[in-house]
Amino acid sequence: MTKENDELATQIYDKLEPSFKGYLNHIHSKKDATRPGLDCGPYFFPRYWQGLVMARIKSRYTAAEEAALSSKIWKSVASVDDDSSIDSFSADDDAASVNAVVASMASTSISERPKMPSKQVSQAQPQMETPAVPRSFPTTGGTQNPPTSDETYVNTALLLLLQTLTLSMAELGKSLHNRLDFGDLDWLADRLPLKLYRRQSGGGPVELMEARVDGYLCKRDYHPHDKNGAILPRLNNLPLAIVETKPCVRSSGGTSIRWQESAEMACWVSSLRTLRATVYCSPLRAGENGKHLPLDHLLSSCQLLTGKRPRRLLLSQNRHEIYIIIAEYGEPWKEYIRTESSAEQPTARISDDAIDLSGSDAFVRNSMDRLPVEFNEMVKIAADALGKSGGRHTRAKIPLELLDPEHFCVMQQWGPFFTNNHQHMDLFLRRLIALQVQLLSTASKGPV
Repeated sequence: MTKENDELATQIYDKLEPSFKGYLNHIHSKKDATRPGLDCGPYFFPRYWQGLVMARIKSRYTAAEEAALSSKIWKSVASVDDDSSIDSFSADDDAASVNAVVASMASTSISERPKMPSKQVSQAQPQMETPAVPRSFPTTGGTQNPPTSDETYVNTALLLLLQTLTLSMAELGKSLHNRLDFGDLDWLADRLPLKLYRRQSGGGPVELMEARVDGYLCKRDYHPHDKNGAILPRLNNLPLAIVETKPCVRSSGGTSIRWQESAEMACWVSSLRTLRATVYCSPLRAGENGKHLPLDHLLSSCQLLTGKRPRRLLLSQNRHEIYIIIAEYGEPWKEYIRTESSAEQPTARISDDAIDLSGSDAFVRNSMDRLPVEFNEMVKIAADALGKSGGRHTRAKIPLELLDPEHFCVMQQWGPFFTNNHQHMDLFLRRLIALQVQLLSTASKGPV
């Protein structure tokens, strides 16, 4: 984030704050989110769908069991103040839970059948914080916080929040900056397919994987004037940021959520050379005759910051938790993940044999079926490095060589921002304004 864009984001926040003040007050009031008041203003529907995310909880119990376990289902360990917890959570409830366990243990002897505690006590969760965000804990998973009944509720809630803020920014137009038009940004609900490719020797790219995002941000352009003098927006398929949602809390999904987000990032970067989008600068925006922008400009527009290490933005909501995830990578990783460059095979390392060095059984089978030439070359290189053409070998005869950070993509995570915490939502909106300003600024500069 440049200093200029940060100052511009502060000006936008100050102008828009009255529009979401009622929304934040409604969150702070602890009222039923599925019946938001008119004081929520343009954030009426985002607040309503955030309420549905928590109201439509998937249940595995009968009505009687659900009534008996209701306090456990709605209990959360996430708390620094009352606002960062689920609505029914309180310190007294937590103390009562601990006392119940202690009393149950005290009344149990060797001669008696062990008694099951009436309530579960949540295990301590890892603490998440940044210098500007109050300390908080990810919500515990399991039966205490079951998932929302359908991912659609989470996806709609997040997209409505993003779209409402972006439309409010659009009202400002170019009033705060003569080069940036905040009406050019759109959050779309398309499940855009992004694909990971691998170039085959002597042939074209081969598709290895497809990942579909739950929405994305794009910079609009405009069709030429029609015969009536009207102009229509044209929305492309080049993401400036992508969205991923899950019905469960992040601690329940764990590693699988991070795997999916990492796969989407790899597919996004790999797809940039194959996505096809024609962007037209209308005379109203270009100040000259309409013209098509070069593809290189479109590709450079998709990164969060220019510089030595590109960064890309992913917003993830897991039930009522929102995370800001920024991927940062070096040029070697980008060249490796994209189809136009064939990466060198990694140096052989300690391994039992060349096949083990190749990867998992599933990877070996798929590689032999789809890329037999490349796979055999890789096995030969590994076997030569091990000092023999086949069979078993205990240790590699060459030193271990580690790749530097430029060869990796690092996913940096900020959050959680709880949708039922007014302070968290205030901070999230402020950061979202700044991120969109930076993305629009990068996308409007031209080729870099």
